[in-house]
Amino acid sequence: MNREGNKITKRIVMAVLFIVAAVCIVAMMVYLSANRGSYDVSDMRDGWSVDYCGKHYDNVSRNDTRIENISSKKNDVLVMERRIDATGSDRLTVRIYSRLSSLRVSVVGRNGYEKEVYFYGYSELSGINTGDFLGSGYHFVELPQDSYGRTLKIMEMGSQDGALQGIPEVVVTPFNAAMPAFAQSRAFAAFVTIFMFLLGAMIILLSLFVSIFDRRFFTLTFLGLFSVTGGLWCMCSSKAVEIFSRNIRLNSTIEYISLYLLIIPILILVLTCFHNIPAWQTTVLFTSICAAVGLTCAAIVLQNLHLVNVDYVLPYFHVLLAIDALFLIFISAMHWKNSNLSERLFESGIFAAAISGVAYMVIYHVSSRAHMDSGILDLALVPAAFLLMTMLILVGYVEDLYERSGEQTQRERLFATSGNDPLTGLKDNIIGESGMRKLQLDGGDYLLISFDLNGLGAVNEEKGNQTGDLFIRTFADILKQVFPDADLLCRMGGDEFLVAYDRKVLSVQELERRFDRVEAMEKKASDELSVKIEASFGYAMSTEAVDRDVKKAYQLANKRMFRMKTDLKNRRAGV
Repeated sequence: MNREGNKITKRIVMAVLFIVAAVCIVAMMVYLSANRGSYDVSDMRDGWSVDYCGKHYDNVSRNDTRIENISSKKNDVLVMERRIDATGSDRLTVRIYSRLSSLRVSVVGRNGYEKEVYFYGYSELSGINTGDFLGSGYHFVELPQDSYGRTLKIMEMGSQDGALQGIPEVVVTPFNAAMPAFAQSRAFAAFVTIFMFLLGAMIILLSLFVSIFDRRFFTLTFLGLFSVTGGLWCMCSSKAVEIFSRNIRLNSTIEYISLYLLIIPILILVLTCFHNIPAWQTTVLFTSICAAVGLTCAAIVLQNLHLVNVDYVLPYFHVLLAIDALFLIFISAMHWKNSNLSERLFESGIFAAAISGVAYMVIYHVSSRAHMDSGILDLALVPAAFLLMTMLILVGYVEDLYERSGEQTQRERLFATSGNDPLTGLKDNIIGESGMRKLQLDGGDYLLISFDLNGLGAVNEEKGNQTGDLFIRTFADILKQVFPDADLLCRMGGDEFLVAYDRKVLSVQELERRFDRVEAMEKKASDELSVKIEASFGYAMSTEAVDRDVKKAYQLANKRMFRMKTDLKNRRAGV
């Protein structure tokens, strides 16, 4: 790929990023400016008569500190009553939010007769056993006709400690407007989360297919998993999922499981895409991945065994999330200075994910303690943030692939059209250095063998340069015959040579066999030319170098080669 092609690619990538950002901003503005008065909605915030923990309270409103400051226990019951004042339709629907609780809704007539109209939770009739996970979500309850002026009675029983957190959200709408009004309030969240889910699924399918031909694209699968799990979690967290599913238990289980899984693909992306990170950072990332997988499995197993609910491991997950988020911020900051455009886009997505995780966790705990609604955070800001970080990582990763493809094309063109040493026919030092950089970028195992001719200077002085040139050509021919399967054969200098293998690393036994063959061919050539041909050599494998750094591996191979040269000199001198 030429430079002009790279410029065009960068412009396209930046244009896509700009368009996505613009769509998010416009959608946010539309959401914030949407007309909330198109449906007749009555928010029953105050005027409740409440019986809770053995005490009676009158004229209670949502966020009433008298109720919120009570720490609820498992099986505590909250009973709340209020006159139904909503008008506008003969049939009404009441929407009630319950958190990890059983719910009973009834209507009390003017004669005092109480009629149950809805029940959810622990009951032999409901089929849910005590100890089952009830979940959190909205209940849509159709009230009997002519419910105006009657009393709405709601009973909640907490399924675990802390389940009851004050007066729940209660909204009354005309029957036909119940779901449209709910869907309108969550239209932005539903749109973004569905888009993220479909985008992730498309990325997974395409990356798996393309990776059959180019394995570099396989890493994109983890970005697709992040988009899918992020979309699922945002959809469940914002309760937009109830537009499609009324199964509160299932929706809440998916919410927690997708949250626990969310961090795993991000950590794998960092582990596979950040090059040359220290071994201790790799260990931390791998340990975090294992911990996240362990927490997810523990949550699923414990819930299926009815020991604890799926939300039990949430505090442990938050601790892990905080550690990982701070660690990702540290890694991204360390790499930022020496990063190019594509790497910075990728790192910006990782950085945004880490910051968003910490911010959401803080807001979650503050709002839980203060019994506040997350509101616009869950409905708009979090879905938009997830979409933005997904697009940043995707654009950065694709741009990096384009840049690498361009570099590889240039290297292949350079290998094909230039870089040959005119004396030996081997590649020259420029190609050798470029080839070693490619070994580093590929990230696989490799083998470097360094050769240095002994006595070339003496041959030039005693026999002349022509004999010295023949000396070099003869040894180059030996290397071609002994290492025909090498990925790289280079003359790095006057009497220095490099042999490199990419991935198909030779065993130590095979190396010894080939070195013996080199020595045998050197002796034969020496007899034919009446000039002693001899070379010192040393080799190093990628696994022997710190962080598999190719420069360090080449230095190690040279160090071993010079040690052999010194030993030969000492033997000749009788030391």
